[in-house]
Amino acid sequence: MGTRKNWKIILSSLNLIFNPVIIDLFKIFFVFITFFSLYRFIFLLINLNEFVGIPFLIILQSFLVGLRFDISVSLYALSILFILNYLFYFFNKRHWLKIFNIVYTSFVLFVFIFLSVVEIEFYKYFYSRLNIYVFNVEENPKFVIKMIWESYPVILLLLIILLVSFLGFLLVKKVFISTTERRSQSFVYQIITFVIFGILIFIGIRGTLSPKTPLRWGHAFFSTYNACNKLALNGIFTLFDDLIKNPKKTEQAEHLFPSVKSETQLLLQNVLNDSSSMFTSFPLRKYEFDSSPLKFNVVIFLLESFSSNKIEEYTQKGIPLFFNNLKAKSIYFPNFYSNGIHTYMGVFSSLFGLPNLIGTSIMVKTIGQQPFYGLTNILKENGYIGYFAVSHDPNFDNMAGFLHGNGVDYVISQFDFPANLVLSSLGIPDHILFEKMNQVFTTSPEPFFGIILSTNNHGPWIIPKVEGKNFLSTFHYTDWALEHFFELAQKEKYFERTIFVITADHGLVDKPLYDLPLEGMHIPLLIYCPKLLLPIEYRTIGSQMDIPNTILSLLKIPFRTKNFGKNLLNFNPHFENGFAIFHESQTLGIIFNDWYLIDRLKGKPTLHKYKSSDPLKDYAGIYPDTLNMLKEIVEGIYYYTTKLIFERKISFGVDSLQSNKLNKLHQR
Repeated sequence: MGTRKNWKIILSSLNLIFNPVIIDLFKIFFVFITFFSLYRFIFLLINLNEFVGIPFLIILQSFLVGLRFDISVSLYALSILFILNYLFYFFNKRHWLKIFNIVYTSFVLFVFIFLSVVEIEFYKYFYSRLNIYVFNVEENPKFVIKMIWESYPVILLLLIILLVSFLGFLLVKKVFISTTERRSQSFVYQIITFVIFGILIFIGIRGTLSPKTPLRWGHAFFSTYNACNKLALNGIFTLFDDLIKNPKKTEQAEHLFPSVKSETQLLLQNVLNDSSSMFTSFPLRKYEFDSSPLKFNVVIFLLESFSSNKIEEYTQKGIPLFFNNLKAKSIYFPNFYSNGIHTYMGVFSSLFGLPNLIGTSIMVKTIGQQPFYGLTNILKENGYIGYFAVSHDPNFDNMAGFLHGNGVDYVISQFDFPANLVLSSLGIPDHILFEKMNQVFTTSPEPFFGIILSTNNHGPWIIPKVEGKNFLSTFHYTDWALEHFFELAQKEKYFERTIFVITADHGLVDKPLYDLPLEGMHIPLLIYCPKLLLPIEYRTIGSQMDIPNTILSLLKIPFRTKNFGKNLLNFNPHFENGFAIFHESQTLGIIFNDWYLIDRLKGKPTLHKYKSSDPLKDYAGIYPDTLNMLKEIVEGIYYYTTKLIFERKISFGVDSLQSNKLNKLHQR
């Protein structure tokens, strides 16, 4: 009795302080959070076999990480209730508000319960939290409904949904009916509480205080245990996030690239042939080597906007660059291109040998949760420890979560440094990040790989202050930061047994000739490892998609791949041939030997000799066969990449096996 009396005293005190709307919403919020936590525990028990051997504390952390998603989903649902209740509360129209609250909240809870029960079976089949494919019924409703009826205990599941929903209704009803009359509060007080709690709800929905990045599925990918990462997710969150980011009809490969033919496979096999790989079944290839793998470390620098044009500009002005000194001791590719003009494209293509899809970044899309089996995954399988370093918020473009799910063990970012070192939204100075990574590599067990993404050579164009230095620009500063790293690294033991790859995330557009400007893609590629490699300049044309196969071939690590990259070191270095592809929005581009095709998917293509004295001349009407061949190559690569990703056939693990089931549904 005493406990009950104390509880009533507490409630009475809250009634005097808080707006009645807030107290009711807090109760329902607690109901939603409790439901999601219990569901996550049930989800764990049902799929317990996936968690064998995983440390208990990591599993427990999944529940803590998942709480952010539960809060976001709950507050999304309650935000409507919050606004409407305040409107009625302001104007003292509360006579039927309780009925509305009960009906709305019971319906939302029913939706949560229904989708959660559906997700149990969905996950067993596809090993994925809820996504857009749960609506596959629209493709062939008669067939899919029949298959569901024959494959699942539909009656039992419906009874569970109805029973839990009814219990939820009784609980919701009790919450609102038990509301007692409260002391009237002034209109000003109501406004203040509306603003304060409105801001708190917005922050909870957004899921993060970072000005750059709202809550994304990648925030759940906190470990290298994908089972725990998926456990931390909320299926309601992933479903609605997928619905927003994946307008399904416009992203189907057949819809985007209708001109791709069955013969395209043979054409692609020919252009991808680097004499060191063998196609087993398109697009699957295998690389095998006669000698044993080399356990060299790998460090990849993706320098922000470190364009070939800027290197040439500074060189012509006689301004000394450390990069030029380094390339004289390295394998250097002057005819190298990024696969787009955005950082996320550079990160994705450089590590996974694929172009980014048309539209939103694949690292952000829910479909991106599947393993991609790229450079990071393969090195991880071969005993490497993986690091990803970036000077700002690592969750921008969902990079940290995506890479955690693909072989990266540790992420180093601005959050690992004192706040006073943060210059802007781009985080800490590059040279401080580079110093930190040298320390990390020095103490790391070998072999390791590291991806270091610089940011200072980007707006707001803040040149960090370094004692004794006077930099001409952020580009000049980035070059010095690289030099600073090498001065430190060459004193350490790991240095001699490390392959350093230096390139850019993308180029920098300045006075473009074309509507898909080559300046935005033309970047350097430098591979430095004196103990292993002799310096040479390769005239071969390549792109970021070629980095994984080239590095793995250097290491003599046998691997299978479904990417569209090449081993650049297996071409004659003196011949300026090969190809590179890229895109921006609905425009694709391909450089093939001395040709440049601009393939406007919603407009007329043009064909140019980009290194001739008249680079703007259009040869489309003069060489239609060349135009059609290049169009088939570039569209074919994007077509098959889109198919592989959306049909979950990009990897070789569980997700890939489950994709066969998904593909059968599409075909039927």
